[in-house]
Order: sequence, then C-alpha cells, then structure tokens
Amino acid sequence: MRMMLKQWFLVASIAGSYPAKAETTGLWDTNVNYERTFQCPEAEMISPESAEEVQIIVGRALVSGRKVMAGTKNFNSQIDAACAGNHQIQITTERLNRILMIDEKKQVAKVQSGVRLHELNRALHEKGLAINMVAEGGFFSIGGMLGSGTHGSTLTQGASLSDYLINVTMVDGRGSIRTIEGQELEAVKVNLGVLGVVVDATLRVEPLKKVKATIEKGKDDEVAAVMKRLAENHYSANVAWFPGLQEYTATLYDFVPNDTPGKGENNQAELPDWMIKAFKTAYQFSVQPNRPIAECALAQFRKTLRSKSYFYDNGKWQKNPVGWSDQMQYFKCNKNGTCPWDILPMVIQGYAIAMDQLPEWVADVKKIIDQHSTFLNRVCFPLNGIYFRFGEASDAWIAPSYGRTSVFIDLEYFMNTRGMTDDGEVVEVPALPKNFHVLQEIEQLTLQKYHARPHWGKNQAAAFYGVGQGHYEKWQDFIAYKNKVDPLNTFSNPWWQRILDKESPQIYRFPSCARDGNCICETDSDCGGDLSCVSGKVWKKARICQKI
Repeated sequence: MRMMLKQWFLVASIAGSYPAKAETTGLWDTNVNYERTFQCPEAEMISPESAEEVQIIVGRALVSGRKVMAGTKNFNSQIDAACAGNHQIQITTERLNRILMIDEKKQVAKVQSGVRLHELNRALHEKGLAINMVAEGGFFSIGGMLGSGTHGSTLTQGASLSDYLINVTMVDGRGSIRTIEGQELEAVKVNLGVLGVVVDATLRVEPLKKVKATIEKGKDDEVAAVMKRLAENHYSANVAWFPGLQEYTATLYDFVPNDTPGKGENNQAELPDWMIKAFKTAYQFSVQPNRPIAECALAQFRKTLRSKSYFYDNGKWQKNPVGWSDQMQYFKCNKNGTCPWDILPMVIQGYAIAMDQLPEWVADVKKIIDQHSTFLNRVCFPLNGIYFRFGEASDAWIAPSYGRTSVFIDLEYFMNTRGMTDDGEVVEVPALPKNFHVLQEIEQLTLQKYHARPHWGKNQAAAFYGVGQGHYEKWQDFIAYKNKVDPLNTFSNPWWQRILDKESPQIYRFPSCARDGNCICETDSDCGGDLSCVSGKVWKKARICQKI
C-alpha cells in the first residue's frame, strides 16, 4: 500500500506540471520494421517535434498508466525491441529531424534523435567534418544507433556512435527534461530505449579525411590470425569468411592525404532490382534438397563479388578507390529507394566476443561445418558467409564491446519471418533456410560456450534469454539507474520484460517457436513440420531442429 501511495503521489506531482492545452495525441496504427517482416502491435503513434512535446506525452502515459517506447517508423530490428506493446504509446522520431548546431572550431554537432546518419554527414561534409566508421549503412537514425549500440569496424578510434557522445537531452520516466553528461553518460550511451526518450545528442566530430579501399582474399587456413592482423594493421577491416568454401575476402580502409585524387563511393547496396530478383530466384533454387551443390555455387558467386571492389567513382567501377571517408564507408540504397532486403528479406544474428576468443571460436565453427557436411552437400552460407568487424573497448555500460577489444560476428541468412503477437500467437510459420540447424548450433555455441553479447538491435528473441550480469559487469548498475530515472517502468516494453523474466523461455514456448528464434527447442513440437529437436554434433549442449 505504501508503494502504491508513493506511485500515486509521484504521478500526481508530475501530471500537474504539464500545460493543459497541449495537444499531443496520435492515431491508432501499427509500425513495421525495415524489411516488413515484423509488425508491432497496434498502438497510439505520436510524432513529436520537441522535448516539451515528448514531456507532455510521457506525462499522459504516467497519468494513464501506459507504456511508452520511441523509435523510427520502419525500425531497424527483426523483433519487438522497438515496440511499445499492445495499445500503448509509440513515439516515432521522424519529426525530431533537425540538425541544431555544427561548431566547426570546436568540432561538435548537436542533432535531434530522428536525424539519419547520412543526413548528418551530408551537413558535416559541407563544413569539412565527418563522423567516421560508426556503422556501415548511412540510413540509421541517431537515436536508434544510441539505443542499440550500432557499430562500425575500427580499432584505431571509437567504432560506435556512443563513443563520440558528449551529452544527450532526454525525457526520463519521471517526465523530466534532463541533460545527461559526464560519468552518468556511461549508463545512457547504449540505452535500449528503456531509460527514456533521447530527444537530441551532442557529438564529437572530426575533420573530413580521405581513405583508400583495398581488397584482400585468400584461403582460410589461418583465418583467425589473418583477421587479427588485418584489424590491427588497418584503419578499418571488414571480413567475410566463407567456411564452406574455405576462403575469405576482406575490405580494408586506410587514410590517405586529402589531396589524393578520387571521389569514390560505396555502392554495395546500390544494385538494380533485376539483379536482386535474380539472386532471390537463384537462392530459392539453391536451397532445394535435391540440388546439393547449388548453395555453395551461389556462395562462390557472392564471394567473387566481394573479392572485387564495390566502389564507384563518377559512375565508374574502381579497383582501388579513393574517396571521402563518409562516402566510402556508409552505403546507401538505390536512388528509387529500393534496398536489397525489400526484395529479399534477411535475418542477421549479431554477437560480440573478446578478440582473444576468436581463434578457438573459428576452430569450433570449422568443426561444426565439417560435421554437418558431406562430399556433395557441403554447408555454405551464400549471403556474406560469416561476417566480421572489430571494435576497441567501450565504456558504455551495456555496449557489446564494453570493457574489452571485441570481434563483432554476423550470421546472415534469408528467412521469411513474420513474428508474433504480445501473447505469443504465431502470425506465420516461416520457411526455414537450408542448413538452418547448422546456424542454430553455431549461434548456441557462440552464446553458451563463449558467453557472447548479442547485438541489441539484430537478434531474434531467444538470443536475449539469460542476458544480464554474466555478460555485463555493469548490468546491475544499469538496472539501478533505470529504476532511478524510470521508477514506474513507463519505458518497459514486452521485449525488455522478457529479458528480465527468468521464466521467459517457457512463456514463449509454443508450436514451431524455434523456427523463428523465439525459443531453443526442447521437443519436436518446438521445431514443427517434419523436424526433430536433437543435440548439436559438436556443441552437444545445443538443441537444434533437424530432419532425421
């Protein structure tokens, strides 16, 4: 009773501080992710323009006892991490889209959270400034990048936008507009949207520089040592390892003098629609069980493409391109707005392990590939193989690279995932990609043996079960900070509750739940169809869905 009275007085005191005439209501609607493969439950969607409007919205939520979550329309996640929940309040940030200040002398920029990275870099470019290597795509929003810990690949400076953060303006769970800086900022740099609404951010920027991109390729005999060498000896390195082909290819960036000729641009996603559709048709052909070598043939095609430069200069392909860093590092989609995933949706499972774990991890994955392969049916991953990036240790409490030099690992594959409702009702049972059971064993090996930290924005639901103090030294500090700034849990959506709830793996167990990553199978029913739940071949603790 005492706690209820305390909460009532808190709500009453907050509610009385808002302007009565403010109109900050929204329409009931649903929000879908960037690939149109996951749909949030219906919510009241509101698009504020200022911290004051966000404050009023949070005040309404406090009075009504509803939850709030902020994010972009067509959010960049595969699950409900950005969803407010059924009939709650969904703030969208597309109208928080202003660049508030760029100080050329101090090399500082202040931007609202709905600004996209490519929009910020375009404005910075005009003043001879940039933010370098904090992502690969320029289409992420500033708020989303800080929410999920979005990263690029470099060991020479910060690899995440949070590493450049000076302060943020945030409306917290008490309805207060706060400027957060100094040591307190370490709790907010990666915030998952559960601390409040980030309205704007002040960032360190740097002088615009030119880079040269080169490609390296080779056999994977010593691929772990090769990756470490490339990461440590270049400004930036991205490595695509095709273990089924026993080869790798790497894209490397290094700074060159600014007067070096070249206006190269990253065109890796600017593919004509017909080419993406053709690749989709080829992929659908390759995964059929009676076409054993087709998937590896497609992987060979992708490796060949990655082994060549995907940079253009004035519309012409360049083998060793030179260009401004912001244009070379961040890719864009087609001018007509079509991205590859609009035609061919994909799933990306992202994890971070310590750099010194990489050799053993690679050896384990090679064993898994070999154990699941036959002479005519070798396991190949045709999209980007297994994709690696690298980052120095971060001081953000729940950043994937907190406290250690890290390897970011992406397992990428195509799957038509439609998701589920808040109550665990399956919307659609997805078709599984070929060798899905192999991916499951690698994922579970990575999470269970190596205690990998799952990327907050990419993974499916099961990857987050059990995440906590065992992964992050500052986890309890983060929880305590959340309780301080959001005492009524206004910014707690179903995804966050599942992370906290030790019973979640059982709550989210329903027929075929393992097919779209909502559970790790325990019974054949969890796999569905004609699949059986069996132990992994190398990592025996894994439970995978395989046709026997």
